[in-house]
Amino acid sequence: MEAKLGALQCHFTWDLDPSRSKLFCLRDKLDDIGTEEGNSWLGHIYNLQGYIHYQLGFTEDAQCFFSRAAEAFRLIRRSDEGPWLVVNYGNLAWWHYQLGEQADSQSYLSKVDTLLKEYPSPSEDELHPEIYAEKAWTLMNFGKPHLATDYFQRAIRMQPDMVEWHTSHTIALVNVYGHPDEQLKIDNMKIAKENDPDNLYLAALYLQECAKEVRKSEDEVRELAKRVLRKSTNRYSGIRPDEVCELAEKVLSNPPNRYSGIRPDEVCELAEKVLKTPPSSFSGIRPDEVRELAEKVLKKPRSSSSGIRPDEERELAEEVLKKPPSSYSGIRPLLRLYRIYISLDEAVDLAEEALKRHPDERHLKYSAAICYKWRVYSNKHKPLEQEKIDRAISLHEEMISLYPDSSLKVKIALANIHARSNHGQAEADKIYQELLASDL
Repeated sequence: MEAKLGALQCHFTWDLDPSRSKLFCLRDKLDDIGTEEGNSWLGHIYNLQGYIHYQLGFTEDAQCFFSRAAEAFRLIRRSDEGPWLVVNYGNLAWWHYQLGEQADSQSYLSKVDTLLKEYPSPSEDELHPEIYAEKAWTLMNFGKPHLATDYFQRAIRMQPDMVEWHTSHTIALVNVYGHPDEQLKIDNMKIAKENDPDNLYLAALYLQECAKEVRKSEDEVRELAKRVLRKSTNRYSGIRPDEVCELAEKVLSNPPNRYSGIRPDEVCELAEKVLKTPPSSFSGIRPDEVRELAEKVLKKPRSSSSGIRPDEERELAEEVLKKPPSSYSGIRPLLRLYRIYISLDEAVDLAEEALKRHPDERHLKYSAAICYKWRVYSNKHKPLEQEKIDRAISLHEEMISLYPDSSLKVKIALANIHARSNHGQAEADKIYQELLASDL
């Protein structure tokens, strides 16, 4: 029996190997997603919750979640059985086995065998796409985006009509650092967003990635300007090196969208031509070419480079605020977009607006606490109003009570905020000492 259990495809055999603190964090994260009707991943959420609760020692709760998972799959798929139940039955086989209930465990092993015979994989040497999809989604939640994207690709290749798989594959790609083609990633996100227009979480991530690319281009232009200034003047090129720098600064100081400007690719290309030109040769660049380019770039419409409409993030915020409260509604990536690329103050205002509409949602309080934390951190050399610091402190204290098993980072942040407040160093030291004395 142990050999058969080990051959199953389920959470107990996927080498997730999580720490206890990771399990608590993930449990709370899944709780915050909620159980909104129509969530295509609800069965997977319950399946994972069952595994998490079993690993944490909550055996009866685990069985309840596994049962909810089976029911959720039946409602979403509108069928009493199908290949989407293979992982669920595998989990139940393991659950009964761990409790010493051999007969029940064998019963679920038989159910798995029956499903695999009735619903074979389209590819002989690969898993069923439903299994790949759930495995990918699970690994994505355990911080393994590279494996997740690979399994999503396999699932989509065999069953390309599942919109939610495409969406989750795209979200997993966002978490893959050093993607070889960032523009291709954004283009894929745009396509996924168009195919899944009601997914506001994806819409917020898309805007965030667009803003990140614009910021990256900004940094590239600044670095290029410095390189140009370090290069000897080339009187044959028809351009002074500092003109490229001036142009770059002009483009950056006249942003055609709220994310700090357009991607000045043409400026970069022209400057690269100047850099590659030997001082003794003639580059063929007209003296007025830079000025013409500057006018051309600055006259471009807002959407010409970033693909973002004016105030699109505010329109998205309105849509997100209208949706039922859930951490998957898009509010978290939207607030991150505001914090990093728009304005910390606007991020705080949006978080407070969301809380005003849904005052009892703990994940909104968590998001607001993060916004206030970074607002406090941003004023290292300039004192922030004590009122905002007090609000940051109260939100973090509330977070500790709302997330008692996964609040280590919150406690550290609370101590740091106290250290920045008036007469708060003693309280900060107290929290630091408590953390050092605790079993982390």
